[in-house]
Amino acid sequence: MQADDFIGEVRTAAPSSGLFDALFLGGSFGKGQADQWSDVDLLGLAPAERHAAIEAWWRDWLEGGSLSSISRCGSGAAC
Repeated sequence: MQADDFIGEVRTAAPSSGLFDALFLGGSFGKGQADQWSDVDLLGLAPAERHAAIEAWWRDWLEGGSLSSISRCGSGAAC
């Protein structure tokens, strides 16, 4: 999975979780300046009482298939 695909999946999955008040894409992707070495920087906002639930949700969501298919060599870069 390429970073753009991952961002698209997060854009769909995170709001449907109902846990976040807001989720921002930062860094070079957020600025529209990403290259093949860019990582994905996400900033989620939620009250403290939801932090443990968000941590569990991320872990479950990523282990459910998204993390295992992400290129570990950047956005399409050859390893």
